[in-house]
Amino acid sequence: MSAQWECQKAIYTQLSTDSSLMTKIGSRLYDEPPTNETFPYVTIGSMSENRYNKLLSKGFEVRARIDVYTKSGRLGYKPAKEIQVEIDRLLNQVRMNLTGYNMVQCFLESADTERDEDKRIISSRYVIWVESVESIGLFPNSFIFPSLSLYPTFE
Repeated sequence: MSAQWECQKAIYTQLSTDSSLMTKIGSRLYDEPPTNETFPYVTIGSMSENRYNKLLSKGFEVRARIDVYTKSGRLGYKPAKEIQVEIDRLLNQVRMNLTGYNMVQCFLESADTERDEDKRIISSRYVIWVESVESIGLFPNSFIFPSLSLYPTFE
């Protein structure tokens, strides 16, 4: 099971079920947009994952790129930034449901702007820390980031 795929599905669900965002982008949320798509639209782009194995748990750090595309014009970056604010509201410091993993944290690492001849692009990079449900060690319910989660429970 891929942590990247589970994170992508969770991001898609989180974004696609928000009516405010869908109104702003006309429900145009893609992995790969159609050729000559109408602006604005959002893509869940490239992702990477790094595995970690610690004494008490194992999991992944997933980095996800989300791109906002808007048409060039006299408004400049304003429409793209308004959409990016909505995306950040939905993802930053929010725990999403994942199959096979416990989400520890999701946060915005960076957001960069790019100017193309006919469009404006904001590329945001989110970092998502997830822990495998099948953790190793003596305390499978404990996280490796103790300041971000609850202490282990004993039953």
